[in-house]
Amino acid sequence: DRLRAQVSGTFAGFPLSTKLVAVGGRVWIENPLSGSWQAVDVHTTPGFLLDPQKGVLGVMRGMTHVENDGSEEVDGDSTTRIKGTIDAARVGPLVAASGASGSVAVTLWIGKDDSVLRRIEVRGPVGVGEPADAVRAVELSRFGEPVAVEAPEGAS
Repeated sequence: DRLRAQVSGTFAGFPLSTKLVAVGGRVWIENPLSGSWQAVDVHTTPGFLLDPQKGVLGVMRGMTHVENDGSEEVDGDSTTRIKGTIDAARVGPLVAASGASGSVAVTLWIGKDDSVLRRIEVRGPVGVGEPADAVRAVELSRFGEPVAVEAPEGAS
């Protein structure tokens, strides 16, 4: 029921980077301009992404046109890249977006030695009004390390 993440992206064409913390059913995001923590209202906590049935792995079972796309090192680990496509509507619930139609490109980076998912990238719109070149990526790391996740100090 706890998650800490670094989130990067673009907003109106400008790159932004911020932090996100989830504890229980509450989620906070660090305002990238002021540095203050603010509670955000989300339909699901980000930990939902890791649910093996309904999260990223469950949704990715719906991939089509799957093929091996070579090898790549991710955070010091040798991985196999798997690429394919998936219906945008299946990805939408994972990112609190909906309404896009068609398929989006998906790439998975899976550890060669342990078959653990290291990175996932989705290219294309999964919500109404998103640009055709929208990209979402999640990188997983620090496997097996104890991590303490607490509500951010000074959070509203």
